[in-house]
Amino acid sequence: MQFKKLVIGAMFLGLVGVGIPVTISFMNSTNIETTIINTKAGVIQITVKSERYVGPEEEGPQRFAGGTGFFVGKNVILTNYHVISDPESEIMIGVSNSPKQYKAEFVMGSEKADIAMIKISDWDEFSKENPDFNILSLSKKLPNQGEEVYVMGHPGSMLYTLAKGIVSNPMRFDP
Repeated sequence: MQFKKLVIGAMFLGLVGVGIPVTISFMNSTNIETTIINTKAGVIQITVKSERYVGPEEEGPQRFAGGTGFFVGKNVILTNYHVISDPESEIMIGVSNSPKQYKAEFVMGSEKADIAMIKISDWDEFSKENPDFNILSLSKKLPNQGEEVYVMGHPGSMLYTLAKGIVSNPMRFDP
C-alpha cells in the first residue's frame, strides 16, 4: 500500500477543527519510515511557561504548557497561537536529537486564526548544534474530505506521536 500524506506540525490542524488548513504540510512517499525520519528533524516540541495558564490539575500562578511547531524557513517556526497563548511568556523549543532546550521568542500571530510564528533567540548556536534540522514545506492545496493522512506531533507532552486518520473537514469556520 502506498503511503499518501503526512500531516506535520501542530497535529490537530484541520483534523479536529481547531486550526486552519494553511498550516498543514504534506510529504509524499511510498515508505513511511523514511518519511518519518526525514520529517522528524523539522518538527519541534514547544514548552511554554506563563502565569496565564491555570488548570484544575495544578494550583498556583504558574503552569507549563506545550505543543508542536515546525520549521518552514531558516529560523521561522509555525505553531498554533493557543500553544503560545501569551506572547509575553517564556518559550523554549526542543528537537528530536538533543535533550537541550533553546529559548524562542514570539514574532507574530493571530488568535482568531490560531496561528503563530516564533523564532529561536540564538539561531547561530542552534544551527551549529543542530545542522541536520529540516525545513518543511506547506501544502499548496487543501486535503480532501475523507483523505487518509498520518499525523505527527507532541500532544500532551508525548514526543513525536504518529497517528493515522482521515480528514473529517478541511475547512474551519468561525461564527
